[in-house]
Amino acid sequence: MMINYNHTVFVFLLLSLGIFKLGSCSENNVTVKCIQSEREALLKFKKGVNDTPAGKLSSWVGEDCCQWKGVECDNESGHVTKLNLSNPAGRHRHFDYYEELQYDAISNRNRPCDACNDPCASGAPFRRGRGCRKSSRSLLGDVNSSFSEDVNASLSGEITRFLGNLSSLTHLDLGGNYNLSTQNLDWVSSLSSLEYLYMGEVKINHTKADWLHAINMLPSLRELSLYSCELKYLPSSLTFLNLTSLRALDLSYNPFNTSINLSYYPFNTSIPQWLFNLTSLTSLDLTFSNQNGKILDSFGRLGSLKYLYLGGNNFSGSIPASIGNLSSLKELDLSYNKMNGTIPESFGQLSKLVKLYLLENSWECVITEAQLMNLTRLEEFVLTTNNRSQPLVFHVKYDWRPPFKLKILHLESCLIGPEFPKWLQVQSELTYVILKNVEIKGTIPEEWFSMISSNLTHLDLSNNQIKGNLPHQLVFPNVTKLFLQSNLFSGPIPSNISDLMPSLQYLDLSENHLYGKIPLSISKIKHLNILVLKRNNLSGELPHQWNESQKGLHVVDISYNNICGKIPSSMGFLGNLSILVLSNNNLSGEIPSSLQNCSIVSMDFGGNRLSGKLPSWIESNIFMLRLRSNLFSGTIPRKWCNLQKLRILDLAQNNLSGGIPDCLNNFTAMVGHNIVGYEPIENYTEKASIMRKGREMEYDRTLPLVTCIDLSGNNLTGGIPFEITSLTRLDTLNLSMNHLSGNIPENIGNLSLLETLDFSNNKLFGPIPESMSSLTSLVKLNLSFNNLTGRIPSGNQLQTINDATMYKGNPLLCGSPLLTKCPGDETSDDPTITSVEDKQNGDDYERIWSYASIGLGFVKRGGAGVVIASPEGDILKYGVQLKFPMTNNEAEYEAILMGLRIAWAFGAKNSLLRSDLQLVIGQVKGDFEAKETRMQRYLKLMNQLPYLRCIEEEEEAKYVLEEVHGGICGDHMGAKSLVRKIMRVGYFWPTMQQDAVDFVSAIAVKAEDGRVLQPESKAQKVPHWRFRPTEGDTCNEGSSIRQVRANMGRTLQGRLLFSARKLSSGRFGWEQVTSSLEC
Repeated sequence: MMINYNHTVFVFLLLSLGIFKLGSCSENNVTVKCIQSEREALLKFKKGVNDTPAGKLSSWVGEDCCQWKGVECDNESGHVTKLNLSNPAGRHRHFDYYEELQYDAISNRNRPCDACNDPCASGAPFRRGRGCRKSSRSLLGDVNSSFSEDVNASLSGEITRFLGNLSSLTHLDLGGNYNLSTQNLDWVSSLSSLEYLYMGEVKINHTKADWLHAINMLPSLRELSLYSCELKYLPSSLTFLNLTSLRALDLSYNPFNTSINLSYYPFNTSIPQWLFNLTSLTSLDLTFSNQNGKILDSFGRLGSLKYLYLGGNNFSGSIPASIGNLSSLKELDLSYNKMNGTIPESFGQLSKLVKLYLLENSWECVITEAQLMNLTRLEEFVLTTNNRSQPLVFHVKYDWRPPFKLKILHLESCLIGPEFPKWLQVQSELTYVILKNVEIKGTIPEEWFSMISSNLTHLDLSNNQIKGNLPHQLVFPNVTKLFLQSNLFSGPIPSNISDLMPSLQYLDLSENHLYGKIPLSISKIKHLNILVLKRNNLSGELPHQWNESQKGLHVVDISYNNICGKIPSSMGFLGNLSILVLSNNNLSGEIPSSLQNCSIVSMDFGGNRLSGKLPSWIESNIFMLRLRSNLFSGTIPRKWCNLQKLRILDLAQNNLSGGIPDCLNNFTAMVGHNIVGYEPIENYTEKASIMRKGREMEYDRTLPLVTCIDLSGNNLTGGIPFEITSLTRLDTLNLSMNHLSGNIPENIGNLSLLETLDFSNNKLFGPIPESMSSLTSLVKLNLSFNNLTGRIPSGNQLQTINDATMYKGNPLLCGSPLLTKCPGDETSDDPTITSVEDKQNGDDYERIWSYASIGLGFVKRGGAGVVIASPEGDILKYGVQLKFPMTNNEAEYEAILMGLRIAWAFGAKNSLLRSDLQLVIGQVKGDFEAKETRMQRYLKLMNQLPYLRCIEEEEEAKYVLEEVHGGICGDHMGAKSLVRKIMRVGYFWPTMQQDAVDFVSAIAVKAEDGRVLQPESKAQKVPHWRFRPTEGDTCNEGSSIRQVRANMGRTLQGRLLFSARKLSSGRFGWEQVTSSLEC
């Protein structure tokens, strides 16, 4: 379903005033000239705005302004009474949930209900959709028909105050002029006779409540449309309410500043209370106006409402029971909110309701006959939920027959199954049906299909467990969209499908159990846009009769079947074909050159038996080229260096030879920061399997975010071109299992977003570049089975993926994590922390485990998750559902405690925590007070855990170094042992390793009594910035020298060091240590 957010505005209700008559102000032959002062006011208005040469204002010449286009005068007095300068071709804001053309065919939804048929009807929404424009011409005479349909017909400039001189004006329409603005609405307050004011899309500059105060001076105002006027302030109160005649109010698409703390707000809603005193309202539109809070019972006071639109806001809770008081309600829209409550039984009292839209909320309730039994006029029923844990349930008797006859039915992610209910089987007038993910099992009666086949235009039964064959005899002459994917349908596709469904535009039968051949008649469906048959058991060859008449075909996806034979060259006639997915079949032969006549942006032929050379004619617009697991031979075409939009290149597991082109830096989409993909295609989401992080992963909606080069499993030779290091957006680079030689490019560290790097099983030699330690996003690294030499770089992300197997098969490599030591390591006493167990001086080396936690709390439940990294680089991920109410902070405590228990269960003695919630960390540190009882209990649990005290001050660090080295705790050890022992006695600071090296190397004098003296050296000049904590660090501010001395003599078992996960890249300190422990 394509969702278009358009907007609701108000229709001109001309009532007994008649229609606009341009060129004459009277039905008789009496000519009444306009008032001179009003003519001057109009000309001054014209002077302040700009119009196109043939626009609305080009006729504003001559003495009699009553003859000007868009102007109507009173027949007797000559006063200007109506001014219509609207732009009907402007940015229409009708709130359509379905496509305009589709909806026109179904229910003529764009027609403004009563207003277009009955000019005396009041309060019907003015919808500027295609249908309404046609209808409104019959109402407005030749006013609209004389205006250009060009969107550039909008007036521009500024509305001057001179319009306020038109004191007899009753109708003013400036709507749709999105380039028009006004400094304020003060001039409007002078129009005391104004009854209809339409200024949608005109930018209104205002301060606080001045716009509303001006409007409130119009006692005769009946309809007000200020949609999309960039209003930000909606006053919560008015000293007096003068709008007692107002019947239609549209404030939609305005970014009102409603960010108030509703818990302290007496009415628990952002909707102003004065609005509920507008008891004459028949139409209210607050769509996408940034409202929040509850929908109050106060709405029940608006008993005259016929049209209520509250979609696209942040309302929560339940629909109030007072909704039943709105006995005149015809249309109700609460879509796209955060409604997480119930639908009351009083809903069943809305006997005049015709259209009900409840899309995309989190309803938690049961629908019974009570909510539906009196909705006798209901024609459009749309209800979808996004509550996956507790979806809405339809609980009605199996044989219940509802009183309504629906034309549009859309139910999604709610439970109406398992059997296809009777109340649906009796709906014989349906034209638009979506029953998606509603737990229907078994078969659907063919009688139902037969009953609705002649009127049906859209059918979506996807994501259920429906069995049976596709209808082979029924004709669906008007069906344009058929979605039956993800079910259990079996049998063949009807061979005469082009005769049964000649109007098809979208056909998706994927992920079923269909078998047999693809009907040749599919290539005869002229209006087909999307054909998706993937993941079935289809066999035989692809249809060969593709032709130019199918110029609208954009997507063909027949992947994961048993299709054999060649790719037909006739597919080259599909000039607009942009996505062609034929992967995982048994196709053979070469890729036909005729495909260069198509507009392909994504080609996925992986997993077949295609052969021959790679096509050099691939166009520069291609986004994904996936040809892996075939039999292609030859070299990689150098012409491909012009593929500037390419983001995914997967040629793995073929027989390619030659070198990697040295012009890959021309893949500009892999360099820039802009996400370059292709325009989303309605009703289709492409999926592709990409080898990332050591395993095959399937991507769909996030596919445009992937940037990958995989050339593994070929016979490529030569070196790795250094130009590849320019592809800074690359996240996966796999060149393994080739015959590449030479050095790894020195600037490999430029690929800062790289998550997967695999150069294994080649003939690479030389050292591993030090810049590789700059790959801070790296998750999977494999350099095994090459001829690499020298010390393995350490630090940063390399320390968290500390797995010896990724260096296996390189006998001349040394250093951690290999057991092979590098020359000089045997006598080195540097403070580098490694994962190798160190038993120097008989003490076990205590290694740091790191983990990140996250907790999310909700009204009824919560969740906690942790990612733990062992010193060896193993990544452990855990998540739990907490089935009790909690806040985010409480959930974070649960996550922290869970992470500690897991880490300690694996034998961790030192743990480094990262958390986003500064309040929790601050409470543990003692910076913040835990006021709530539950938080105090969590804090008590945390305080029972020993953790390392972070040293902040330079003097404290000096004291710790001196005492641990040669004081009450000391035995004059080296730097490495000194660092280890400082942590054992319970202290830490970010640069303690380097400070220990400086301290030990600076000791030059020893007094006669054996006490270690500290001469003036670099050990005494430790830079002060080393002890300046960065934001989020959990150093305890109360750690004084006295506390250091008091704690010095005891050893803590199992310590916890807290730090923040988000570290400032431009400051020293924490990041120097923690960056190597990121998981």
